[in-house]
Amino acid sequence: MRIVLINVAVVTEGTSIAENMNLQFTDTRISSITKEDLSTTGGDVSINGTGRLPIPGSINAHTCLAETLSEAKWCREQKGVTSVEHLDRRGALSAPTLAGHCVYVNSDDMCLLADKKVRVVCCPESNVKLASENSPVSMMLENTVTIAL
Repeated sequence: MRIVLINVAVVTEGTSIAENMNLQFTDTRISSITKEDLSTTGGDVSINGTGRLPIPGSINAHTCLAETLSEAKWCREQKGVTSVEHLDRRGALSAPTLAGHCVYVNSDDMCLLADKKVRVVCCPESNVKLASENSPVSMMLENTVTIAL
C-alpha cells in the first residue's frame, strides 16, 4: 500500500518552500517528492494536504522563529502575517514544537504560542551575536508561554 500526500508544501534547501508538491510513502519512507501526478489505485491512500507542511511522526519539531528583525519584516512583506502565524497556517505548530528565539513576536503571537503549547527557548548569547533584541520573556510568561533559557 502507498500513501500519497497531495499539494503539500515542502521545505527545500535553505529556507525555500516548494508549493503544491506530492509526496509518496512506500513502506513508511518517502519514496517520491514530485510535482507530477501520483495517481492512486484501490489499495492506496490519498490525502489532500493543500497548503499544509507535513511534519513526520508528530515529533518535537524545532525551529528558529522570529529570530531577527529582517526575518520578521520579510514574513510580513511576503506572507502578510507574522512568522508565528505563518507557521501555524502551515500546520507546523500542530505537532509538539520547540521554538528558538521568538524575539520579534507580538501579543497575538504569544497567545498563539501558548494555545498551541509551543515551548520557547530564549537564546540571549545568540541574540547578541545576531545584534537582535532580547526575547520579551516577561510578556511571554504573562501570556502563559512555556520558556527556557
